[in-house]
Amino acid sequence: MISYPLKQSSTSQPLLFLLVASTDHVAPVTGATPTVVLRKPGGSFASPSGLVTEIGNGWYQVAGNATDTNTLGPLILHATATGADPCDVIYPVVAFDPQAATNLGLSALPTASPASAGGLPTVGTGSGQVNPASGKVPATLSSADVSGNVAADLQTIKTQAVTCAGGVTVPAATLASTTNITTVGAVSGAVGSVTGNVGGSVASVTAAVTLPSIPANWITAAGVAASASSAFATAVWTDLTTGADFAVSNSIGRSLAAAATVQDLASAILVTPANKLATDASGRVLLAAAGLDAVPIDGLNARQLLAVLGALVGKRAGLPNGPLTLTGVDGSTVRVSTTFDPSGNTTAITITPPA
Repeated sequence: MISYPLKQSSTSQPLLFLLVASTDHVAPVTGATPTVVLRKPGGSFASPSGLVTEIGNGWYQVAGNATDTNTLGPLILHATATGADPCDVIYPVVAFDPQAATNLGLSALPTASPASAGGLPTVGTGSGQVNPASGKVPATLSSADVSGNVAADLQTIKTQAVTCAGGVTVPAATLASTTNITTVGAVSGAVGSVTGNVGGSVASVTAAVTLPSIPANWITAAGVAASASSAFATAVWTDLTTGADFAVSNSIGRSLAAAATVQDLASAILVTPANKLATDASGRVLLAAAGLDAVPIDGLNARQLLAVLGALVGKRAGLPNGPLTLTGVDGSTVRVSTTFDPSGNTTAITITPPA
């Protein structure tokens, strides 16, 4: 006998069955009092909870009852009556609603019509439709269309120019670790703040910049004296033992050629307003003799040491046997006199600074 599906635990549909005469197996049996039993999946045959009544023309029914249909699967009905053939019907009990015209009672499907508000989208170019191409759906969004974050294809964005009327802000920790923005090639507009390093040049800075602290004795009399003494001794020895020129490392000429780095350092100091030194119209520092005399360096003062250092570019005499004499920049005043043994070891050195 043909059956129909029933929604689980529903009372909306009765269990219909037909009784025919046992004599000809065709004629409907009316006025009978059928005995009906039901079997749910995994259970035994038992009387139904729904009331059994006659409809007419041999048709009878078991009223819809949530207890009778509370188990998914085949529900078996077996009915007998005096003068009638036994009747057996199987009703599939299902989780959806066969009587729901819109979505069969499935929670994953909307009840609204397709392409309408709340309904499933359809393919096309009309309202409520999408028009995919190559697996992608193109879309144009205005600011009124978006109230939260919009997922984007960063692989595409990173190769395209982004134009906007205002600034672009990338909040911290909003990008996946594999796509974090770690390098910015060039910025032509204003930058609010930078916490990392800037590899290229910066046109101008309008706010305060925090610089690293200057190490101890970096620009002090003690620091300069220690460095100058070591460099002076190394340069003299290099010239004496190698006959060096400007191309030889640590030679007098090479050391003086590197004086440009000292000039750069002085320029950096001069532009510091709080420590600015007096300079002339060409930017040269104006030094007073009394000021130089107040700077002691290895028993000499700064003015005397400058005169001795000038002998490094003056005349040299006495090589190869010695004694070696170095004259000042005037070409006549001997500022340094050195004697040495046959092995080249210095045996005595006399420095004659100005008074």
